Amino acid sequence: MAYFDVEAWCWSCDCGGALALPAEPGRVSICPVCGAVYRYVEVGDGEVQPMVVEEPVYPGRKVRLLTRADRRNLPDLYAQDGAGLDAVAWVKWFTPDSNRTWYVSEYDGADLCFGLAIGHAAELGYFSMAEVAALRGPMGLPVERDHYFKPCPLRELVPSESEGARGER
Repeated sequence: MAYFDVEAWCWSCDCGGALALPAEPGRVSICPVCGAVYRYVEVGDGEVQPMVVEEPVYPGRKVRLLTRADRRNLPDLYAQDGAGLDAVAWVKWFTPDSNRTWYVSEYDGADLCFGLAIGHAAELGYFSMAEVAALRGPMGLPVERDHYFKPCPLRELVPSESEGARGER
């Protein structure tokens, strides 16, 4: 049995975060706003509901990794296919207490993003917004959105020419 397009919103602290879809029994989803962890469970007659597994790390946190404007402006997945490092990054996320940064260039409208991830090395690839939102740096600080970031080609964001970016598509 397939489970598709079930709208699921975080209700543990009324933060309004969207949970990852599709809703399949056993799938885990993390609220990108407050950090609450959910597991989808079948409640009868094929109906699937999210159940809180772990309470919010940041109850009522109103910092969002993507604004409504970001969601409208970000190209769909594969819209910049083949552009490699010439694709435009629209959003920047970072860990304030570590050296991790994500530049989002494409978004599927629910959870999956494509872009440049920089940590010990720079790499082009896919990443889950919910998983990034759940990460914490060594001091326990959550990932933040850089409100002052201006869209630019990914090529301008690679730390050095010698490191490059793996995974160019």
